[in-house]
Amino acid sequence: MSKTQQIQAQVQETIGVMNDNIHKVVQRGERLEDLNERSENLAQSSEAFKARSKEVRMKMFWQDTKTKVILGGVAVVVIGLIVGLSVWGAGVGKTTTTSKEVGGPNPNATSSPVGPAR
Repeated sequence: MSKTQQIQAQVQETIGVMNDNIHKVVQRGERLEDLNERSENLAQSSEAFKARSKEVRMKMFWQDTKTKVILGGVAVVVIGLIVGLSVWGAGVGKTTTTSKEVGGPNPNATSSPVGPAR
């Protein structure tokens, strides 16, 4: 093989390597474009998720607050009923006191130490 043929073979080999490199660069560019598109889709999805999660968080906050307010109102009503019934029940169950029990004069007594009132 002559020197020219050797150089020609090296040039052809170099051309083949360069073509492979160009092909790989093109494939890499396509993969980068695909990856870029996926990352943009992911960014859009994450923004939508963020907005939706904020909506859900606020909805759950108000639902929780509403539940607490209702339970607090029920507790106040129950406590009010208990206190009201205990006060009202204590008054209803007692009999009226007579003056004898209190220590005052008995209105049914026939004789009076002071005498009749004029």
